[in-house]
Amino acid sequence: MSSQHRHAGVAGAGAATLPAPVRAVLAAAIAGLLAGVLWGVADAPRYTATATVLVSGDGGAPATDTELGAAVQLAGSERVASRTAILIGGDVGGADILSDVEVSADPGAGAVRIAADSESPDFAAAAANGYALALTKVGGKRFELGSEATIPDSPSENRSAPLWGLFGLLAGTALGFGGVALRDRRARAGGDAEPGSADGAAMAGPEAGGRPASFAGADALPVANVVELGAPGDLLRFEGGRVETDPEAGRGIAALAARLAIGADDGPRVLTFIDGDEAGGALAVASSLAIAAGGMGVRAIVVESDVASPALAALLDLPATPGLIDYLRGDAAPRDVLRSVRVRPGEGSSGATQLTCVLAGEAEGDGIDEERFAALIERLARVYDLVLVCGPPVADGAAAVAVAAPSEGVVLVASAAGDVALAFREAVGRLGETPVRVGVLTGSGAAQSRPQSAL
Repeated sequence: MSSQHRHAGVAGAGAATLPAPVRAVLAAAIAGLLAGVLWGVADAPRYTATATVLVSGDGGAPATDTELGAAVQLAGSERVASRTAILIGGDVGGADILSDVEVSADPGAGAVRIAADSESPDFAAAAANGYALALTKVGGKRFELGSEATIPDSPSENRSAPLWGLFGLLAGTALGFGGVALRDRRARAGGDAEPGSADGAAMAGPEAGGRPASFAGADALPVANVVELGAPGDLLRFEGGRVETDPEAGRGIAALAARLAIGADDGPRVLTFIDGDEAGGALAVASSLAIAAGGMGVRAIVVESDVASPALAALLDLPATPGLIDYLRGDAAPRDVLRSVRVRPGEGSSGATQLTCVLAGEAEGDGIDEERFAALIERLARVYDLVLVCGPPVADGAAAVAVAAPSEGVVLVASAAGDVALAFREAVGRLGETPVRVGVLTGSGAAQSRPQSAL
C-alpha cells in the first residue's frame, strides 16, 4: 500500500469524529438556534399606539396627583373597557380590550396616557383612540381628548425569526459550555475515589458524570485517569469452549467501564486499546470490557487489528481465517469475519452470554489498508453500540496511530512490572494528537506501581 494511500485514509477517518465536549456544545447551540427561529416565527410582532386624555381639576385648575390617580383608576375599569368595545365594534369584548391596554398618569401634561398593544398596527391605533373617547364619555366634562394615536410604522417589540434565532444560538452555546464545565467538574470530583475499588466505580459512573476528558501530550496523563487491573491472564480464560472471567478482575473492569462512560448517552462508540509495553495485555482488557458491556445491555464487538502478531484466535481456540486481513484484501465480506464465543455466566461476566469479535487473521507484515479499515469500523459502529479496536503496541509507531485514527480515543495499557510513568509518557508522546482517555495498569502490584503525580 502506498504512503499517499495510507495518509489519505488516516486523514479521512480522523475528520469524521469530533471530541464529545465539542459535539455537546454544537448540539446545544443548534438546538438553541432552532428554538429561537421557531419562537420568532410563532410569536408575531407587536405594535403599540398611544393616545392621551386631558384631566381638569376642581374649578378648571390643573389636576392634582390625587385627581390623576382617580382618573387612572376609572380608566382601568371594566365600565370604560365595555364602552370602548361598543365604540370599536366587531367581536371585541371589554375583557380583551383591558388585556391589551395600559393606562398610566402623565402629571407633567395633566393627562392620562392610554397605550394599546396589538399584532395589528391599525387595531392598536383604533383601540387607543376608542379607549380615550370612551373615557371622556364615562368621565364627564372634566375629561377631554388630548393627542390622538397614530398608526405605528414599526413594531414596539422586534421579534423577527433571525433575531430570535441569534438569541437562541447564543443561549444554547452558553448552556452547552456550562454543561460541559459542570460535567468535567463532577468527573474530577468522582476521580477522588480509588479507581480500582467498587466505590470508585460508582462515583465515576455515567450517572455521576464520571466521564473523563480526552487529553493528549506527553505530560498530560492525570493520575485520576489510571485504572488498576490484575494480570492479563486472570482477566479471562478459555475453557470447555467458553470464555470465563475472573470475579475479582471483574470489579476492576467495572471501574474501567465507569471511567469510560460505557453505556452513557454520550459515551464513546469506538475506542482503541494499545499496549504501552510488551506485557500490557490490551487484547485481554478490551475483550473483558466487551463482555462487561454486554452485561450492561451494550452491544459490543472486539476488532483485533494487530495483523503482525495476531493472538485472539489462539486464545479463543478459533480458526484464524477468514479475518480482518482477508476483509481488507477483498477476500471476505464483513459478515464472514464476525465470530462469537459463549461466555460462562455467573463468573464475573455480568450476565453477558457471548463475546463477539473480528479476528486479525493470518499474520501479515505489510500493514493494513487504512481506508478500508476505517470504512469497516464505521460500518460496525452503525450496527454495534461499542466497537473496541485492539491495535499493535505503541512501539510500532505509525501502525498504532493508523488503527487509532477512526476511534474517539485510546486506552493505554501497560504492565506494572516496568517503569509505568516512562511507559505512559512515551506512549502518549508517540500517539501525538490522538486523544488518550484512560491509562490501565495490569499485573500484580498495579496499585503500588501507580504513579503518584501527573505524568
